[in-house]
Amino acid sequence: MTFKQWERNFTACLDRRDMQAAWRTLVEHGCNPDVLKSALYHAADCLSVAEESPRAFGAFFRVRKDIFDELSKLKRDLRNLTSLTVGGEPMLSFLWSFYRVKSEHVVFFNMFPTLLERLEKTLMVPKTVLTKRIRKRFPGEFVASGEAVLHIYVKETTRRLFPLDTALVLEGGAIAYRIDGKPSYDDEAVKKRYRRYQDERYGGYKLTRLLVRQFVSEAPRVDLHTFVNRRTFELSYNVVMDYLEDQPEAMLRSSWEKLASRASLGSSRNVTGQPNRRRLATLRGVAIAPKPVTPV
Repeated sequence: MTFKQWERNFTACLDRRDMQAAWRTLVEHGCNPDVLKSALYHAADCLSVAEESPRAFGAFFRVRKDIFDELSKLKRDLRNLTSLTVGGEPMLSFLWSFYRVKSEHVVFFNMFPTLLERLEKTLMVPKTVLTKRIRKRFPGEFVASGEAVLHIYVKETTRRLFPLDTALVLEGGAIAYRIDGKPSYDDEAVKKRYRRYQDERYGGYKLTRLLVRQFVSEAPRVDLHTFVNRRTFELSYNVVMDYLEDQPEAMLRSSWEKLASRASLGSSRNVTGQPNRRRLATLRGVAIAPKPVTPV
């Protein structure tokens, strides 16, 4: 659901007196209505993803297994094909020459096994990052992570938490998103989800708090939900590249916990999550020469 569609539905939800009163309380204490809507849309969007994730993850891993089975067979057949000889020479070289196959096609064929390895390794990233334990806890934690953006924004803006009011507007946001399987929006249940997210040890809360604080201080020309999503994906880029570049397992496992600390080192564009130019080239299979130094 787009933000505009959700916003129309949410405006209708504010006809409820309790939600209207909760909304008015937050706005009167200094919260920006547009930022509040963005935070609520983010929470509802995360709830939608969490609701669909068990089915989606199951389908993904089933299809991925089928792909791995096909890749294994294809790689074996390619090895057999390239090992064939005629007159003591590789048969494929004879065929390429006899049929005058263009050099770029030969180069692509020679690179194809490497591309298959890269495809297999890329598809392995979710298995490394999304362990069974994380997949089991993902729906609940993702809901809490979405709601945390609102809690942190309200706290940063008003220096207080408004448990009852935030619970009511969160419920309105979920209703506006037309989500069927909604969690409890009793204020105690909402507080419990938030406390659990604060206590989780993977650094998610610290990262979310840091991004909301950056948004409040920098006032970028984007919505809060766009800012949080974009920066999270940017920061995750280097973590995934750690895996693709065969970093040690210990480093790989600790990378997720270092996201928040990486983000806080704002002096370097690469550290703050902007894709490293040389790493991006490696992913594409292209080498980048160092920039020449201009003589003074």
